[in-house]
Amino acid sequence: MFPDISGGNGPSPHPPIQQVPDVLNGIEIRALLSRCTSVFNDVVKLFTKWGVLKEALNVSVRRAERFGIFVYSVLMRGRPFPLRVMIEAGVFCSLNGFTQSHYLVHCAHYHPTWTSDTRFLIGSTLFLLGMAINVHSDYILRNLRQPGEVVYKIPKGGLFRYVSGANYFGEIVEWFGYAMATWSLTTFSFAFCSMCFVGRRAVHHHRYYRETFHDYPRSRKALIPFIF
Repeated sequence: MFPDISGGNGPSPHPPIQQVPDVLNGIEIRALLSRCTSVFNDVVKLFTKWGVLKEALNVSVRRAERFGIFVYSVLMRGRPFPLRVMIEAGVFCSLNGFTQSHYLVHCAHYHPTWTSDTRFLIGSTLFLLGMAINVHSDYILRNLRQPGEVVYKIPKGGLFRYVSGANYFGEIVEWFGYAMATWSLTTFSFAFCSMCFVGRRAVHHHRYYRETFHDYPRSRKALIPFIF
């Protein structure tokens, strides 16, 4: 219908029309879905990691809080205390907080559904309960003495109605809850060592209270309410 202006068999000056490729072919659709699934899994892992990260942050905050209370009690009131022991306590709390946090963030691996696991939920509840007992008991102990006083007094109120070492009991509950929430040999070892250390101090304080105060409540136990 149209005349040939190419001059015979030479190439046409108009390039042939190329077919536009179908971008959404089967292979690329599968790749797109795979990428979306990967992004979704990353988001789930992020939220799971954040749940574990909160436990790591809680550990660091609690270690700092314990050391801060210790420094405050030494500097603001009470009897003189060896500086070496205070420094060693600060170094231990710092290294322990770093070690536990590093393990949870960089070494531990949890399933994306771990934050809804019964062990995590019960452990987190115990951790918060133990922390509340610990903080409240420390508050009672810090307010036993008036500024300038150095005498020992009988702690009253809170869990001190039942045990002499209410603050130690709260700390033990707290760290075993933390161990259950993280579910690892590292954290359970830490909880067990903490129980052995502060449990012995609770027994020592209980014996001292009973020997020093003749009106000390005989119904109080050393560490575990109604049991020990």
